[in-house]
Amino acid sequence: MNLLLWSIAQLADELADGLAREARRLDVEQSVYGLDSLSELELHPVLERVFLAAGYGVFREQRYPAD
Repeated sequence: MNLLLWSIAQLADELADGLAREARRLDVEQSVYGLDSLSELELHPVLERVFLAAGYGVFREQRYPAD
């Protein structure tokens, strides 16, 4: 079995760097609202872009099957 393990510190660093880049991008475009104005669901695509740019795969949230 081939297990892929990630460093939590590395993931946190990638996330922090990616969110800082996104915040700078919003500053450059002089956006009225920043990252702090996003709801959890609005933040999901931002996190997805950060992790994809860092070379990680992303499993999107799936709706739980109903009875």
